[in-house]
Amino acid sequence: MLKAVLSLVLASVVTTLASFGIASLEKRRGFLCRDVHKPSKPLVPCSVGAAMFLGFIAGAFMLLPFKYALATSLSIFIALLIGLVDDLKGLTAYQKIGLGLLPAIPIIALHTYRANPWVPLFGHTRMSIVYPILVFIAFTVFCNGANMIDTHNGLLSGGALITSVSAFALLSIVGKDGVSLALVSLCIAVLAPYFVLNAYPSRVFNGNAGSFLIGALLALEAVVAHLEAFLIFSNMVMFLNGLLYLLSVRGFLQRQHVKRPVVMDDNCLMMPSADPQAPITIVRLLLAIARRPISERELVASIHALYIVTSAIAISILMLLGYS
Repeated sequence: MLKAVLSLVLASVVTTLASFGIASLEKRRGFLCRDVHKPSKPLVPCSVGAAMFLGFIAGAFMLLPFKYALATSLSIFIALLIGLVDDLKGLTAYQKIGLGLLPAIPIIALHTYRANPWVPLFGHTRMSIVYPILVFIAFTVFCNGANMIDTHNGLLSGGALITSVSAFALLSIVGKDGVSLALVSLCIAVLAPYFVLNAYPSRVFNGNAGSFLIGALLALEAVVAHLEAFLIFSNMVMFLNGLLYLLSVRGFLQRQHVKRPVVMDDNCLMMPSADPQAPITIVRLLLAIARRPISERELVASIHALYIVTSAIAISILMLLGYS
């Protein structure tokens, strides 16, 4: 128990120190992005998400069995590299989808998954042949879904933290321990201190590197922690956002090639765009429902509330249907 606590504390401390270190380096190198949703338009370090990788590996090899620590660390490292390439060089939407499959390779190669996912109404089902294919799909869906919803201060990191804490609660309720509980605990340990810095008003941005890494963490919770059904239900906000976007733009287009879904007034209060060619996103949908201009802080809080609701519903559904 003491070793587990120390490993989680180490992961949090390393994440925090690495966040400050990477942010300081990016400031010195001028790798800064303008926060367009603030009246003063401050410059913020662009891509600090790599700090979570350093925190993760610091704790993983103390907390997890070696095979699992190696597989999960390699997986999020690959996701991080894909995001860094996107940050520095730019990737097309189709390249992101294809490359998003790659973080699944260490999980498949080291066989750190169980091919008997729990399916509502059917219980544990054996999918020896199909499941590895689903693992590849899960990683690209989570990584790209996270990248698409990462639009405002703390939105993605806070949503992932809510999901992970809820996953921990579910595992505790059903009495599961071992690798599943350890992995989810480690995800919380790196997400929590990072979210403090990334939340409104952000002192660090995730960058595509950070959003891909967070997407990979969620995929790991689904696959390695054996929480497939829960992660799908609890992340419906993220999946709905991606689905609405793809349907409205009729394909896989880069953000810079589509109209902005929101407009801002002089006080940086946001309203849904009236342009029919602007994509539909969860942000635009919530702004339309609000029927009044709202601040970034209010918007993110509303989306996080949705994450809490979907996570609570997910836990309730799984418990009622006999998740084990």
